[in-house]
Amino acid sequence: MDYPEMTVSTKYDSDRNHLMTEITEVFENNGKLFVKINDFKSKTNALQVIRANENQIVLMKQLNNKIYNYILLTEKK
Repeated sequence: MDYPEMTVSTKYDSDRNHLMTEITEVFENNGKLFVKINDFKSKTNALQVIRANENQIVLMKQLNNKIYNYILLTEKK
């Protein structure tokens, strides 16, 4: 099984939840919304926004015939 090359930030909060630093770019391509995230690198370097609300954002990337979904949770204060 092959896996895409990627690195992810190793920052965690006190409950060991992974912390992403920030969305660095938002853009539209062919009517679809995409983001780039600081500390999240992949071959495609862009993730499609599938769903977003005040609690989470669901991002997707497609690499060859595989689809990867990432569910990012907001920090609740």
